[in-house]
Amino acid sequence: MKRIIYILLTLLGFGVVACEDKSDIVMYGSPICEYHLSARVVDDKGNPIAGIEVHETYGPEYPSYSNHIATTDQQGVIDLRNKEISYPRYIRLVDVDGEENGGEFEEQTLNITNRYKKVEEGEGWYTGSFEAELGDVTLKRVESNEEETIE
Repeated sequence: MKRIIYILLTLLGFGVVACEDKSDIVMYGSPICEYHLSARVVDDKGNPIAGIEVHETYGPEYPSYSNHIATTDQQGVIDLRNKEISYPRYIRLVDVDGEENGGEFEEQTLNITNRYKKVEEGEGWYTGSFEAELGDVTLKRVESNEEETIE
């Protein structure tokens, strides 16, 4: 009967000797960090653009996958603070409201991998805290393909 219990506990991931020596602790899970991303989205004249969705992604090969989505406020500012397995490597800026924010703007994807700086050391599976300040991010207006007709 003891042997069956040991086999069942082993299959469930419990080690009989795991409780004896606590100097070598085994951790389960994934590394996690805290990150803070801030930026201001503006047009080509430096005017803030409200209503732009900012999608955090891990790369261009995952354009539709977003951990978190934020929308710029009236001053064009995004301020994201999250906990994640790792900080995002790219952001995708998408104009979802059309003309409501003063025009239509082109979608843009930015590689922000090298913009993060570690501001706090981590311990164990917590890898620390990271910050990225992007400053002003300029979006281009969508060019109109309609030809003017003069009558």
